[in-house]
Amino acid sequence: MNKTQINKIDEHLKMIGQQCDNNPIVLEIGAHIGQDTKRIHNNFPDNVKLFTFEPDPRNIETLKLNTFYKEKNIPIIEKAIGDKDGVTSFHLSGGFTKQGKLFTAGSSLHSPTKILEELRKWRKVAAVIEINICTLDTFFDEHNLDHIDFIWADVQGAEADLIRGGRNALKHTGYLFTEYCNTKHFEGQKTLDELCIMLPDWEVIDIFSDDVLLKNKNYSFVKTT
Repeated sequence: MNKTQINKIDEHLKMIGQQCDNNPIVLEIGAHIGQDTKRIHNNFPDNVKLFTFEPDPRNIETLKLNTFYKEKNIPIIEKAIGDKDGVTSFHLSGGFTKQGKLFTAGSSLHSPTKILEELRKWRKVAAVIEINICTLDTFFDEHNLDHIDFIWADVQGAEADLIRGGRNALKHTGYLFTEYCNTKHFEGQKTLDELCIMLPDWEVIDIFSDDVLLKNKNYSFVKTT
């Protein structure tokens, strides 16, 4: 993603943050090592309640050392969000980038397709492990939420899983920013058009190279005093 697109996303985040009431709730699903957490947090009111999810144990250890998380008291929920509750298989990404760094940004609930394997020959599945998983609806109910202003989702091909497991929660969600891939890099991955069919009450606000910002047409941001 280039700098122009990053700046445009920040403009959207600022706009969404300005619409929130005095109890903003934001979810970052797939926090990796926290690269985006600070910019998400800082575009919302100071009292934003930000929940971050990360199932990869390697990334979780890095997040626990993140000083920004500690300063802002941001919880790290060590689970994947999907279409079921319990324990599931998780494909840990591996291989080394051109910079010689271990690649931990591509782990998924789904196995990579041949398309992705050909595109990134250096990328490997390091292991398949068992992780904890819950649906968005379960999280919504267990935390007694009545709304979610914004969801930032980076779930590596499991976008449809998130939607299937979050039918109720998404009715009470304002905006969804998620990855998509029309060439299907993971088994079972849906294209952007297929995701939009799954979200009939949502409209596309902006499309980026491999991300989309969607708005719930039925959601109302209510300002309270």
